[in-house]
Amino acid sequence: CKAEIELSLNGPTINECYQAIVVSLKPYGAFVDILNSQISGLVHVSEIQDGRVEKVEDFLKENDIVTVKVLGKDDQGKYKLSIKAAKWI
Repeated sequence: CKAEIELSLNGPTINECYQAIVVSLKPYGAFVDILNSQISGLVHVSEIQDGRVEKVEDFLKENDIVTVKVLGKDDQGKYKLSIKAAKWI
């Protein structure tokens, strides 16, 4: 598929939404892999849902499929992702 080739060559597009799988949970958020690619990113605990999230594992578990919006990249080139922003699309 052309879209999958574009994604693997150029990476995800800022402000676009993608399906992702949760690969690990940390106290500060969840690491996810965008489906059909080798691209990973972090959904910070503040980007899981509106309101305070005490425990990431109360909202997500490994292997969950979620929709994420790409917010940008950090200084190290890692993708910053949001589940709550994807819900407003």
